[in-house]
Amino acid sequence: VIDNLRTSDQLGIVGLDLTVGERIMKSDLLMTNVSERDFFGMDEVQPELDGSYIFHPDPFGRNIYYFTTSEAFSLGSKLEMVVDSKSTAGRLGCLSQHIGRSNLTNQLILAVQPFSFPIKVFPGESTLAQTIIRYADTPYLTREEILGGEFVKVDTEFPKEFMVNSQGMIMRFAPGGVYEAKPYDRDSMPPIDIRSREIDSDPYFKPLEWDAGDNLIAEANRLYLIGSQGVLEMGGAAGYLSRSDAHAGGGSSWCHLAGIFQPYWTGEITMEYFSRDKTRLCPGDVAGFVKFDRIEGKMDEHPTVSGYRSQKGA
Repeated sequence: VIDNLRTSDQLGIVGLDLTVGERIMKSDLLMTNVSERDFFGMDEVQPELDGSYIFHPDPFGRNIYYFTTSEAFSLGSKLEMVVDSKSTAGRLGCLSQHIGRSNLTNQLILAVQPFSFPIKVFPGESTLAQTIIRYADTPYLTREEILGGEFVKVDTEFPKEFMVNSQGMIMRFAPGGVYEAKPYDRDSMPPIDIRSREIDSDPYFKPLEWDAGDNLIAEANRLYLIGSQGVLEMGGAAGYLSRSDAHAGGGSSWCHLAGIFQPYWTGEITMEYFSRDKTRLCPGDVAGFVKFDRIEGKMDEHPTVSGYRSQKGA
């Protein structure tokens, strides 16, 4: 049972967008299991004159904003939730995590860390995260099921066997257009209304060109939007991209901040790369692995083409 839905538009085939609730707290301490007592013991953020809240960035992750979702969930024991940032938030350097639940209202408690830019949110309207609801303790697609092409396909110059192993489908960095986040400047970077479908990227990003014969040097604590090899075509399955991989930063880096792929989506994957260390990235380096969940039951297909500006890394 899901209560307090704003609109049917926030519902997807296998999940929904999560709306920022009315109470917003702040801490410099990241907690992975937050109770109601923890939540109300933090400093409450005060709204702006227009009713919005500004989430200020910190490249070291020390500005952590906690809020309850507007939506409330009552799930049976056979169901579980996967929560991650929406692509509109991830591409702006926001990491969202599900870290608790209200026992009184069944609302989720989320933590959001803005690493790169100031974000403006409106309670009851703005959505920073999304969730997929799946059957608990059930297996993901096997290597053979992925290679079979019924649930997912990848259009790439490489043999498809090269793109899949026991962990899932392999995502690799691709040279081409890259966007590098500019260092935060309060005077030249106004808060970004997360509800906006389009933003002027000039104050926030610097475009780069990664040549195929060169390596890319990623500065520490800096967001990069980087393309991946191949075009992913989702069928009747949802995908989850691993947060980090040892080949891309030795465990000190994240290869994405938003890693849920919706059924029937087609496009090139953009990696929201962020590392604690200055890192050399080589063309074809492994960025992560995608696990896939098949959809149970029959439904009408609704193919969509993403309008995400950076889906091709340019």
